[in-house]
Amino acid sequence: MTGQMRVRTITIGAALCVAILSASPVAAVLQGDCNDNQVTAINEVQRCANIFQGTQAVSTCPPCDQNGNGMVAINEVQGAANCFGNTSSPGCRMSTPGPGSATNTPAATNTNTPPPPTNTSVATATPVTPTATPVTPTATPVTPTNTPEHTPTATMSTSNFFEFQPGGGTGGNCRGTCVGGTNVGGSCSNNAECPGSTCSPTRTCMGGPTAGAACTTSATCGGGTCVPARMCAGGPYTGVACASGNQCNGCNPFSICTGPGVPFACCTAAGTGANCPIVGSCALIQGTLQVRLPLNGVCIPRHFPPGDIACASDLECGTCVGGDNAGNACSQASHCPNGGTCTGPGDCQLSGVNVEVGAQNANGERPILLPQESLVLAPAYISGLGTACVGAGGDGVGVIDCNGGRANINFTLSRDHNTTPGGGICAGGRDDGDPCTMQSECRAQGAIVGVCNGNSGSGGLPDDPQCDDTFTTPDGGMNYTCREGMMQCSSGVNGGDVCTTNAQCPGSSCGVCNIGTGGGPHAGACNSPTTFMQAGTFGSGAAAVGFPLSIALYDAYTPGIGAPTPPEFGADGLPCTPDDNAPPPNAVPVALSTGTNSVYIYDRANQAGTILGPGQQCGAFSCIAQAVGTGIPCTSIDQGNLDGFTLGGGFPALDSPAGDIATTFRFRIMDPP
Repeated sequence: MTGQMRVRTITIGAALCVAILSASPVAAVLQGDCNDNQVTAINEVQRCANIFQGTQAVSTCPPCDQNGNGMVAINEVQGAANCFGNTSSPGCRMSTPGPGSATNTPAATNTNTPPPPTNTSVATATPVTPTATPVTPTATPVTPTNTPEHTPTATMSTSNFFEFQPGGGTGGNCRGTCVGGTNVGGSCSNNAECPGSTCSPTRTCMGGPTAGAACTTSATCGGGTCVPARMCAGGPYTGVACASGNQCNGCNPFSICTGPGVPFACCTAAGTGANCPIVGSCALIQGTLQVRLPLNGVCIPRHFPPGDIACASDLECGTCVGGDNAGNACSQASHCPNGGTCTGPGDCQLSGVNVEVGAQNANGERPILLPQESLVLAPAYISGLGTACVGAGGDGVGVIDCNGGRANINFTLSRDHNTTPGGGICAGGRDDGDPCTMQSECRAQGAIVGVCNGNSGSGGLPDDPQCDDTFTTPDGGMNYTCREGMMQCSSGVNGGDVCTTNAQCPGSSCGVCNIGTGGGPHAGACNSPTTFMQAGTFGSGAAAVGFPLSIALYDAYTPGIGAPTPPEFGADGLPCTPDDNAPPPNAVPVALSTGTNSVYIYDRANQAGTILGPGQQCGAFSCIAQAVGTGIPCTSIDQGNLDGFTLGGGFPALDSPAGDIATTFRFRIMDPP
């Protein structure tokens, strides 16, 4: 928390995350300008895309229907994207809604106008304490829908499914060869894949009198060196020598050391820097501990038992021939009980997404669409934490600048766990509910200890003494702060008000606003909205996309024969499928770009003055709370080649099952084999 000045700013809703708005004034209704505020925002472009797909009615945004024929075609979606990119563009036209269309009125003007912020949304530096545009994700349930398939049209220059380069590090990612038997010369990761023989050694002596012999340490090589003798197959380190699958994990580069200047080089204790690159596609979860999660594939067809088999290439997958699981995916003979054998290679379904790129406008910019139904991400089994299912809560919508020069390529998302100025409120104990400025003012009562949930540290987001700040979204919606332990109206005329029943929330519902147990473990703490700051300039081929992602975390589970599955997995025993016995998760807006994307949490775990973010210390290592992307020339896009195109982004979350966490993503597209 910083001083007492409160900054009221504009936010974006859960259906979008990248609010790169044009500043050009237009007197008439722009194509896609749903609320007629003379600006077409990226969430309005997404609404046009939803109407095109048939998931929303034209009446939800008549200006999407440029010619007024009661329908929205793909060229009209692109027209709205042109207005989002540049309202003065020749491709940005006025809309003439058809007869009977609902009238759109401008969003209400906030009469409580604050002093102008000192930092604008086009700041070129990323401060340690961002004080720019706040954003609060709204609770948009992710409900499976029968969304029509996108049909590529002549207006789209690229519309294909592109696979993400896996992060590697799977169990069978490090491959040797069978030294004999019926599969002699074949790829293997263990002896079971070599009937009648063995898989080649994981390490061999290099030099010395026993060169080429199997070894475990250099002491057994008589003056030679014991070196990895297998090769990574699949993932970013394909072709690099390895002794185990974890050495092929591009998301955790400091897990193994060789020599400086080569893959697996010894990294600094911080685990960051030029010698410690994060490569491949990864999800990085920074809480008290770091979780570096490769975004790999899964052997198909998925089946329980044995459960999902993670893979980075087809070589890690097999198919049961005979036995109880005939025809199902396997990675070893034990997956094919009662006489079956596991024969490979099989089929590894890698993660990926459709990328649809539109025609270029006069400013050298092209719209990008990542269709919701096209996103494929394998379940992630996180040891000690649970099973994560990540899906799309809506289409990803954005822009690529072929020439460069567009503003705001870098994104910083921040959240403050407690914006109560100075002190706070006693939670528990004799003084429960009383104001406090220090711990001694919250006395225990028997075995119940009182805790002063306040904030007296420096840094952080602006104070909110009443914990009642509201923020207007580009489409006229409102987002609210959250007081832990309280129930609030989610929206409507009483949005943000404390409530006890749905009847008190006309047009919305009454519920807790913090995802923690009981509405948050720090009763009375005022959780800020997520602030959103943009900075920097697009280079040639740079891109930014707003993609709402839904993340569900199930109980911890280790796949394998005989392993019981959590009840959330449903009857098929597999997570992230339609029969899961769990409520659909809310969508979290994620800003993805080819620039630098950072996440901060202030007063982490409600501890005043603590910060989780880039450059901060998280335990023994530097916090991993930043993802950097890579652009691609538009000429490569025209050729259908997106190899190396990388989008990074992330979001902060308070009181998750893992505590306060900063989650960042890195999606790297690779050339098809």
